Parts: sequence; C-alpha cells; structure tokens
Amino acid sequence: MVDNTLIIMMQDPLHVGKKLQNPLLLATKIVFWGKHMASKNNLLLILEKINKDQHGLLEEDINVKDK
Repeated sequence: MVDNTLIIMMQDPLHVGKKLQNPLLLATKIVFWGKHMASKNNLLLILEKINKDQHGLLEEDINVKDK
C-alpha cells in the first residue's frame, strides 16, 4: 500500500471480470460474495427500481446476446 491506497495487480482484468460476470448472468445461478448473495433477478430489479445514474447498468449488460 502506498499512501493508504491498495494496489492490486491483475494479469488479465478483462478475463477475470468475464469470469465473475458469466455465472451471474445465468437465470438459475446464485453467486455468493462472503455473506452476500446475488442473482440475475437481483440485477433486473436494480434496473427496474433504481435510477441508472446510481448503478450504471444497461439492460444489454444483463441480457447478453452472443454476436
């Protein structure tokens, strides 16, 4: 840590991000982070109930279509 800033080194951040995203986008999958859990339905509720400027999600982020 430098000046109370945590520095995390990652070899391939896009690949790591995709590995975290993929299970969450399956409708039947529940992902756990410590004591917290999330599912695709949670993300859809966020889109529906919370202003976009607070979460930054797009429907395309959740309902991903293969190209």
